[in-house]
Amino acid sequence: MPTPSFMLGEGYCREPFEARSIVNISAMSFGAISAPAVRSLSRGAAVAGCWMDTGYGVRTARGFMFSLGCIQALRCHQNTCPTGVTTHNKRLQRALVVEEKYLRVANYCNGMNREIDMIAHSCGVRHARELRREHVRIVQASGQSVALNMLYPYPELKARMKVA
Repeated sequence: MPTPSFMLGEGYCREPFEARSIVNISAMSFGAISAPAVRSLSRGAAVAGCWMDTGYGVRTARGFMFSLGCIQALRCHQNTCPTGVTTHNKRLQRALVVEEKYLRVANYCNGMNREIDMIAHSCGVRHARELRREHVRIVQASGQSVALNMLYPYPELKARMKVA
């Protein structure tokens, strides 16, 4: 079941951004991963109803790389990835079967969304989009926890800027 969209930056920026999904796929820069890996991530994102980007920004990358079959062989920069994830060598790319991997990517994304909703429910809200800074506590070096909104107060709301 897809989650409802929400607005990022509303009241703080000129053009708020509407996000469709809490969990989004972020792998390595698409110049570094193989074409079958890109296809698997793309199809998995479509099945799971989430977005995908090239790895810039705050997202989850490692889990999605594992769902593709990454074994952390640390050969990404050598074009010799044995699982076909980060190589442009056609022979090595055969190890990554898109028809198998896209379902694993979708399952991982759907599982992440369920787990995030479980965290939200344990915080007393109906959906993760209702989580606020006061729901997060940061443990300090002294061992005491402080609410995130105390460490990083909310910015003051500004009147919406008018675009000329």
